[in-house]
Amino acid sequence: MTRPLKDYIDSFGHMGKIWHKDGRESGGDSAQRWGMYHSGMKFLEKYQIEVSSKYTDGPESYEVGLCGLFDEKKGWRRHPDEKAWYGDFDRMSRDQMIPNIVALGLHKCWSVLWITFWHHLIYRGLLLMTNTRRNGSTPENHGQPVWPQDPLSKKFNYDWKLPDFTLFEFWGLYIRALPKWIGVFFYPILLISDLMTLGGGLIRNHNDDKDVLNHCIISVNATVNLPTPIIWLANKLTNWDLMARKLRQYFNPDDAFGDPPLHKIWVPLVRRLK
Repeated sequence: MTRPLKDYIDSFGHMGKIWHKDGRESGGDSAQRWGMYHSGMKFLEKYQIEVSSKYTDGPESYEVGLCGLFDEKKGWRRHPDEKAWYGDFDRMSRDQMIPNIVALGLHKCWSVLWITFWHHLIYRGLLLMTNTRRNGSTPENHGQPVWPQDPLSKKFNYDWKLPDFTLFEFWGLYIRALPKWIGVFFYPILLISDLMTLGGGLIRNHNDDKDVLNHCIISVNATVNLPTPIIWLANKLTNWDLMARKLRQYFNPDDAFGDPPLHKIWVPLVRRLK
């Protein structure tokens, strides 16, 4: 039986993953889940779709949670817990950032959106994220096996790594987060952005990867905010029944633990794209 969303709210007010074996919480994906939940709630309101309060009640407002994830000077992090690796500011990946760009626009958090864009432009040329360290690694566990009981286990590596790339599809998120009267001036970029989304949908139609979270977020957002003929075509060519099934599989609704049940919010939304 799927647990209510409030069961996944940790002591910091964010959504965490509950590990199956020992009930331990992890905030490694909390930023993604925060943006995904709050953008999803706005889209439910837009489409006038009702979902049981069991799967919608619990988290604080987006703006309140944002205080623990964003710092004007340091940027973004996955979770406010500074004692954990995911509390570092050098772990924010593309996947974690995508739903938050969408949520910033939907919640009209213009100042945070501007600072985020400006830092991205000035310091990384709109090309790279800030995840220059590998997930789970710390100076203390560097070189130690990830699974000590396994003699062939890979080891934690705290060395610098190349961060995620952010290209046209990511730039389209910034444009669609702006007020429409501003975003329309950048419409040609959206055509290229939506071509990438179209290609992503075709690929996901034919692979076994269950992680379609951000593809679904990008597609719904592009359909609602400054849609193009290309996103219309992408929606026609994407198998949204399959995407809905992958969402349910990813969040594993038959499991008592794991990720918060955000598929309850997003499955009805992606089915509207058919």
